[in-house]
Amino acid sequence: VKMGLVLVVGGTVGSVVGVIIFGWLRTLGHIDIVISICYVVFLGIIGALMFVESFGALLKSRGKSG
Repeated sequence: VKMGLVLVVGGTVGSVVGVIIFGWLRTLGHIDIVISICYVVFLGIIGALMFVESFGALLKSRGKSG
């Protein structure tokens, strides 16, 4: 129950803050560029994490076979 309450309160606060920031950025006219930059950064982080994991697995498999 305690964890559920924390999740609900955190989600609600995060949503309200997100809506406020979104409205502020839309008013300033910067929402499109911010969304584009966040998307590129998000995909870049996921790509980098996948690269590191794949490279580590490749090194591990080469170490076992040789």
